[in-house]
Amino acid sequence: MGTGENGDFKEGFTDRLNLINLGKGILAGYILIIPILAVFAYAISLMNFPEKYITGTVIVANIISVIVAGSISASSVKAKGWLNGATAGLVYYIILFLISSLVMRNYKYGLGALSTMITCVLAGSFGGMIGINFKRPSEHRYKRI
Repeated sequence: MGTGENGDFKEGFTDRLNLINLGKGILAGYILIIPILAVFAYAISLMNFPEKYITGTVIVANIISVIVAGSISASSVKAKGWLNGATAGLVYYIILFLISSLVMRNYKYGLGALSTMITCVLAGSFGGMIGINFKRPSEHRYKRI
């Protein structure tokens, strides 16, 4: 249980989870969201943007960045890309939650935070599926003959 093909636990674990790529993916997700939100903030300052759409736009920006994070984190694993991506989404959310808690002292964990966590995990899982299936041609499991 929990071992690789040759019975080695470490090999089986690293086939399914690459911590370095997990970190790279999460970092890429946060690096990506900064210019997206900066462009969005600049656009809002130039036009009369309805306030009711701001939250939805921020959610879409987060989803895009978490999909990228999940995709990058699963790009080097051999199996369970969805799990790697979901892990990236969860860690992404935990970091977001901690930053939000520090910046906004009265930040409360409620239904909104729970739905954000679920959204991050699902978007990361989707990104992980994308990342494991769209590898470079030399990394494919099955090579053309």
